[in-house]
Amino acid sequence: MYEFVIPDDIQVTPSRSLAPEAISFYRFAKLCWLDDSAWLTPKSNLAHLLSVMKAIDAPAGEKAMLENADYEVLKKVVENPQLAPNGVPQHYLTPQVMLQCSAFESAVLEATKV
Repeated sequence: MYEFVIPDDIQVTPSRSLAPEAISFYRFAKLCWLDDSAWLTPKSNLAHLLSVMKAIDAPAGEKAMLENADYEVLKKVVENPQLAPNGVPQHYLTPQVMLQCSAFESAVLEATKV
């Protein structure tokens, strides 16, 4: 079992011409990780996806608890994102926004085994 604390929302500035906006951990995960093609191969990863979605859909400050197998798939996706099932990049966030949201990746990658 792995656990990590759901991070606080992050204020991101998409570009110089746009106002900053808050992005939650779950919203970022939906944009960047939860549409990854890794969840389809093998097909049993879909069950892990459902478990991960349920665990991380929590308010900031709460602990997300993931079974080992669920965590391993999520970690793989965070470390090495692939294309979405339709063959296009799985997200449309700019590199600057991705850098601003690095705390979200760190929360997952630094999860504690309990």
